[in-house]
Amino acid sequence: MSLDGQDIEDLVHLASDIRTAHEQVEQSPSIITEQERNDLDQFHQDAKQESNILAQEASTTNDNNIQESPDVGSTSIWSFLGSCGINLVLPFINGVMLGFGEILAHEIGFRYNWSGAKVSLCLNNLTNK
Repeated sequence: MSLDGQDIEDLVHLASDIRTAHEQVEQSPSIITEQERNDLDQFHQDAKQESNILAQEASTTNDNNIQESPDVGSTSIWSFLGSCGINLVLPFINGVMLGFGEILAHEIGFRYNWSGAKVSLCLNNLTNK
């Protein structure tokens, strides 16, 4: 049986309510009947047993968590290589695609005589020969 934080909080409130009821019974025993007193005592004993069981489970769970070692093996190497691939290779591919996209857009613009698509000749290379 596993409990989350809310369940444990509810059990703590329930134990507090039981303790308050016990204090009221001790102060004025005529408040509740004998059957109610027996039921309350039985409920209190059950709550103590449940509390002990939960405490044992919690300590067992904590011991198991401490004893487990991290999995250092091929999976961590593959995850490292995968993250390197994503962070190093994909930006390079993105840059190449953007470059080719610019070249293609410039060539299409020049072919259809769009404004801003100019081809300038390097006259320095032609005059030096």
